[in-house]
Amino acid sequence: MRTCIQLGLYTSAFWTYLTREDWVDYRRKKLDQPQNILPEFFTEDPAPFQFYGVDVEPESIAHVANSDRYKDFSNIMWICTGISDDYYLMQPTSRYNGAKWYQFSTANKMHVYITMKHLIDSISPETFDVLAIDIDGYEHYIFDDMENWSILPTYITMEYHPSGFDGENRKVAERKETYDNLIVTIVGNGYTYLEPVIKYEAGNAVEEMQFLKTDFV
Repeated sequence: MRTCIQLGLYTSAFWTYLTREDWVDYRRKKLDQPQNILPEFFTEDPAPFQFYGVDVEPESIAHVANSDRYKDFSNIMWICTGISDDYYLMQPTSRYNGAKWYQFSTANKMHVYITMKHLIDSISPETFDVLAIDIDGYEHYIFDDMENWSILPTYITMEYHPSGFDGENRKVAERKETYDNLIVTIVGNGYTYLEPVIKYEAGNAVEEMQFLKTDFV
């Protein structure tokens, strides 16, 4: 069974549609939007995917895992952890405190982080086909150990954010630097950088970065 990993869920887990028996028709009929288009060769095999939804927030995991939207879906595994460049515990940042969705104090709470290599090794997928990322500017941490991954995804799609974070203190960093380094890292591991897709969220244009293994271009 092919595999899709989505990093960053918030209150939804969009890529779960790939677990449907009718995902090819569903995509074409219901999801006719630019951000939802996979490279067409994926439709040559209509078999459903195994989906792994990963988020650092227990609240997000609890929300999607108990949502009626996904209750009848099979082939889904929810994983509560952050993905970064090392293993550590970290207190949630203040942006979660009192936000619309995250209504809790951060004073007595810690987040667990592991590396992408560890996640892949733990899952041990037979194939790794889709990696979808929406993690608010931390994208470059995901790929720091990419050369050591036991298996590489065929297709990578990630939402572009206007700010990034530096490696030492995890503070806001110059976005162009992290953006350029991210592209160099992924392309250097055997990918072609595809034309970005523009999607719209709440009336705002958002860029979706796309990479495809060069062997499949």
